Amino acid sequence: MGAPIKRPEKHRVAGAILSIKWEPKGAITQDGDHCFGVTANDTHDVRIEDGLPPFLERDTLMHELLHVLIRRGKLDIDEDEEEKVCELLGTALVGHIQDNPTFWRFMTKKVDK
Repeated sequence: MGAPIKRPEKHRVAGAILSIKWEPKGAITQDGDHCFGVTANDTHDVRIEDGLPPFLERDTLMHELLHVLIRRGKLDIDEDEEEKVCELLGTALVGHIQDNPTFWRFMTKKVDK
C-alpha cells in the first residue's frame, strides 16, 4: 500500500478556485442541524467534517462540489431537488470513479483543446 493521499485544500470548479476546509467533528451545522459538509452560498467555499470514513468523506466532498456546480451554473431548481441531485450524483460519481480507475485516468489525462 502506498503513502496516503493528501486531502485537497483547494479545488477548481467551473472556472473558480475554491477553498476546502476540514473541520472538527460536530463543527458543521446548517439550519441548526449537524451535517457532514456545507457550501457557502456567497463564496462557494466548502467545509467537510474531519474524521469521516473514507468513502463518506469522498461522497460528502463530491456532494458539496455538485452544489457548487449547480449554483455557479445558475440552475433553477428548488433546494429539495438540489439536495436530491447532489445525493444521487455524489454517491454515483464517487462509486464510478473508484470502480473504473482506468476510465478516470483516461478522462483526466491532459489533452489539447
